[in-house]
Amino acid sequence: MSEVHSGAEKTIAALRALCRNSSDVVFRQLLLQNGQLIHMTYLADVVDTTQLAEEVIHPLRMLPDRTEWLTIDTITFAVDSPHVTELKSFKQLTEALFSGSAILVFDGAVNGVSVGMNRPQTRSPEEPIAESTVRGSRAGFIENIGKNVAFVRNILQTSAFKTKMLKIGKHTQTKVSVGYIEGVAADTLVQEVEKRLRLVKIAGVIETGDLEEHIEDNPYSIFPQMIATERADVVASSLMEGKVAIFVDNTPFVLVLPGTFISLIQSPDDYYQRFYAGSFIRLIRFIFIFLALTLPGIYVAFVTFHQELVPSQLLLTIAISRETIPFPTIIELLIMDLTFEGLREAGLRLPKQIGAAVSIVGALVIGEAAVNAGLVSRPMVVVVALTGIASFIMPRFNLSTPFRLLRFPLAILAACFGFIGLLMGLLLILTHMCSLRSFGVPYMEPLAPFFRSRLKDTLVRKKEEENPT
Repeated sequence: MSEVHSGAEKTIAALRALCRNSSDVVFRQLLLQNGQLIHMTYLADVVDTTQLAEEVIHPLRMLPDRTEWLTIDTITFAVDSPHVTELKSFKQLTEALFSGSAILVFDGAVNGVSVGMNRPQTRSPEEPIAESTVRGSRAGFIENIGKNVAFVRNILQTSAFKTKMLKIGKHTQTKVSVGYIEGVAADTLVQEVEKRLRLVKIAGVIETGDLEEHIEDNPYSIFPQMIATERADVVASSLMEGKVAIFVDNTPFVLVLPGTFISLIQSPDDYYQRFYAGSFIRLIRFIFIFLALTLPGIYVAFVTFHQELVPSQLLLTIAISRETIPFPTIIELLIMDLTFEGLREAGLRLPKQIGAAVSIVGALVIGEAAVNAGLVSRPMVVVVALTGIASFIMPRFNLSTPFRLLRFPLAILAACFGFIGLLMGLLLILTHMCSLRSFGVPYMEPLAPFFRSRLKDTLVRKKEEENPT
């Protein structure tokens, strides 16, 4: 409904028709001392009614009877609120109403006035659960887009930090803000982000994941192409590198793009510790990420095809341990790995107080029981445990998922073709990663394409250099 209504009665009648089945929409009338009638509409459970009475109703009732016929300017002067906006169309009126504003409709205004009275549904900042660090800020984002932008602005105290607000979602009209540092982020990148966001036509945006799959370059790739973070310091440091942040209302996660494989591996702790400690931790992370992907396949290839490469004593230990196992090595691996993944998922879904205990104790009990029952061998339990530990070392949860999934086909290839199959699978994965782009930036940059000058912050952490300007 987009036509403009000229009178207050027509506007209220159209609004009543639009909200006829909405029990939480309140319609009331306010008669001023000068005889003018004001129609007031708001959402009962969204608007702060105490604030509405103190800042809007009471000041209007106190206007003397000699007051002239109210206009937009006099309403703005009388109402004790900084968030007074003239509504120039019926569409703006409905958007303001369902976003939590109180609507005043009266003769003298085309469609009325909105007064911001939204009752804030926020929580206090807490330490990010998914991105814990040894040093650094303990305050994470919350489910309020304005507060989240303010957290970043407290760090980037410069006029160059710019934000552009959009609304996405037919039914949710979710606020989405694009943040960047002017003069640091490329104009073409900012324009491309805005263009893709404006092209998103979906029913609603509940979380950043709803947007992510609609704006990334390769939505069917298993690898994440953006950084989803709860930390304001991560967003601020990324913006200073020329990246763009997407803030979404009602979620504590912020998207940072473009997201490359190297940037997804980096952690704030790398930079908050001394150079050698940060570089050592990053090298350990690279090694364990490789093990998380390939260790099951390597073990299966050794046991199934390449026993001659295994030291005799170790091979004898494995053979004795597998003597009573009724399953092939690959089946044994799948049983243990799927059980481990199930326990980890159960630990995430259970209440926090018992989730960790169930996952850890469950893994120990089931592993020991499976060994005693002769279903799996002890070396296999060690391999699966090391693989699980390696997958936990990744700083981004959305990056660990591809490696958890891809190790299954790699293990099957190793069981069928040995190390040749394992290398074929790794080559396919590497080829796919090199073909990916995130908003035009190669996913494996600076390794592929190779930029020698930018390797100083890849395998090891770069030292901060003084900026003379």
